[in-house]
Amino acid sequence: MKNRVKIKRIIAWLITVPLTVLVIQVCGHVMDPAYSSAGFDTIEAFHKIEDNTLDVMIYGSSRAWKGCDTTVMADEYGLSAYNYGCNWQAINTTALFLQDSLLTQTPKVVCIETGLVDDIEKNTGMDGQIYYTKAMPNSQAKKDFLRQCFGKDPEKWLSYYVPLIVFHNNWNKITYESFHSTGYQYYLDSRGYEAGSSVKDVKIPDYHTFKQTELSEDSLQALDKIVAACKEKGVQIIFYTAPIAEEYDHIDALKAYAEKNGCVYLDIFEYADEIGIRGDTDFQDETHLNTSGAAKLARFLSEYIIAHYNVPHTVS
Repeated sequence: MKNRVKIKRIIAWLITVPLTVLVIQVCGHVMDPAYSSAGFDTIEAFHKIEDNTLDVMIYGSSRAWKGCDTTVMADEYGLSAYNYGCNWQAINTTALFLQDSLLTQTPKVVCIETGLVDDIEKNTGMDGQIYYTKAMPNSQAKKDFLRQCFGKDPEKWLSYYVPLIVFHNNWNKITYESFHSTGYQYYLDSRGYEAGSSVKDVKIPDYHTFKQTELSEDSLQALDKIVAACKEKGVQIIFYTAPIAEEYDHIDALKAYAEKNGCVYLDIFEYADEIGIRGDTDFQDETHLNTSGAAKLARFLSEYIIAHYNVPHTVS
């Protein structure tokens, strides 16, 4: 009789523990931070691509992700291009995305948008930006990134692996997206690019009037990681700043950094008229280009890459 009771208890534990873990995982997903599911889909899509098949890659926050149409680079210029941007992406998160991609790809040129060059994920708790890195395979770069974010705080580390702990209050922020994601196939088809077709009339400020500041030491360290990772693989770097309806204060610092480190820096504020980017047709909001603006920027970068680098393409 006692043996039967023990067996029943063991069976109950074998059923209850996995079921509890499953419930926690499902609840954790439903209560994800808003807009983080797209990050998971983007990362999953990238890791579906055959190794060493990309020649050009785009990185950065949503200003890059929504601001450079890599399908234009591929369809109109024959460039094997992919946009590995994502929402938020502080500069050290961009460095992580770059290091993650270099594990399976060796592009000839990378284009890194610098809108958040002076933003750093450091000594922070869980947020959407940190959360979607769960979709990345484990690597030394990912461990270093999480260590920079969490330090030695056990609660922060636990919240990363059991996100329901930190996101349990998100029940009042649940939206349709909480139960639905675009899926990785969308980003495979769009070459990582996140399109936005709405139009908002904005005023692009005069870049000649921008006040300038130096980059922080943390930002410089993140940039150094990017440069070191690319040099190790023989990858050329183009840093660029997408135009927005706000002033940008790191143009001079980035020009100096690029010159010192053998990179290129393109201030797209300066080239906006040449490219044809207009405030009344090419923005979906104050800080993001729409499909029209993203296509124009993609053409400009494609033509620059073809003119300055030995990258396979079909446009002579």
